[in-house]
Amino acid sequence: MTSCRLAGTFLELCNYKTVCPCWVNLPPDEDRCTGVFAWSIDEGAIGDIDVSGRQVVSLSFHAGHRDAASQSVRMYVDDDADDTQIEVLEHVFSGRLGGLLEELGTLLGELLSVEKAPIDIRAEGTSMTLTVGRRVRGDAEVLHGSDGGVVEPAHARLSTVLGPRADVGRSSSFRIDAPGMGFDIDVTGRAAMRGRFEYEHAGIA
Repeated sequence: MTSCRLAGTFLELCNYKTVCPCWVNLPPDEDRCTGVFAWSIDEGAIGDIDVSGRQVVSLSFHAGHRDAASQSVRMYVDDDADDTQIEVLEHVFSGRLGGLLEELGTLLGELLSVEKAPIDIRAEGTSMTLTVGRRVRGDAEVLHGSDGGVVEPAHARLSTVLGPRADVGRSSSFRIDAPGMGFDIDVTGRAAMRGRFEYEHAGIA
């Protein structure tokens, strides 16, 4: 197993009308999940490959409860990544290098493609924005509770594969345009999440 150390910001956008059921270990609304996970790596290395500044986006679809799902995935890595970085990032974010992201490999049914694309991931103030070329566009705002604080889950199911805590949000727009792959979606007022991640494992000598 290759060593891995990554830290940065994640965003999630999906088709659910409330908080993403996967975070609370429930099956998806109408038994279908179409969503986007996005990771902006502030600093990190995979083995001896520096991947600081890289961005990775995973488009996924599955039917039924996440535990029994066989996900179809399209992965994007930002345009500035070189071939070596793309290779190691694919291994990590498909779960094949184990560690905290091993669950992604267990759920993966088919990795349909890995492509380079211009990616913009932003989490500023109360806003979050994601664009992946002409394929993905999402804008959302975090939600606040009665005391004015940001709504956030604790001890949630996805805390391991995303981050230990997350800000709950609601999208003003969310569009995926990936013809022929079953990922097309264009909705408003759906679930969004953002937070910080840290993944680290020492690998095997």
